[in-house]
Amino acid sequence: MLLSNVEVKSFKSIEKSGEVIIDPKVTILVGQNESGKTAFLQALHKSASVEPNVKFNITEDYPRKNLNTYEKEHTSNPAVVTELTYTLNKEEIGLINSDLGFEAFNDLSFTLYYKYNNRSTVSFTVPEKAFVANSIKNSGLTVETREVVSKSETVRKLIKELEGLDLNGEENDFLESLKSKFTENENWHSVLSLYIWTKHIYPYIPQFLYFDDYRVLPGKINLLEL
Repeated sequence: MLLSNVEVKSFKSIEKSGEVIIDPKVTILVGQNESGKTAFLQALHKSASVEPNVKFNITEDYPRKNLNTYEKEHTSNPAVVTELTYTLNKEEIGLINSDLGFEAFNDLSFTLYYKYNNRSTVSFTVPEKAFVANSIKNSGLTVETREVVSKSETVRKLIKELEGLDLNGEENDFLESLKSKFTENENWHSVLSLYIWTKHIYPYIPQFLYFDDYRVLPGKINLLEL
């Protein structure tokens, strides 16, 4: 999983960086003094730092000239500071497809929106309709039950339809397996998205380490020890 695109907004000297593409190997920031190079890196660092207690602070970080106006809406509408897009590799996508039981993804990217209240939201698309259809196809549901649930396009809808039917033992086991695997959460529009996020994405998101003095590191260092 690699960071592929970044946009920084309303952070210190940066009003809006525009989309910055991150090279898979090396990305170099070049600019005049006070042009925002350090601010850009600090914004990444505060988004997801390996260090505890590193957070955004509106007094320190929000552009001073707009701070008074923003403070009035911060509580009810915290501003997005960074938009970070990550791309999964083939091995990670293969693990997801294997777990879901079919070729759900050929590629997969997601965008995290980090806000000044030090919370984040995520956006990515999953083929939920195809997953439901494949689950029904490979289940032990009777012909009659399949006819009832065949129009379900979401996992939530499939579970709800099954709960309203008189199921046999195998069908009930199928229902219980869905309910145990896909935890309900009203903050997520899709429980399939939540499952993929919780199991396959969130635990593996890279974090940032920021340092501004190369002399604190020796010429060679073991990255695992660091």
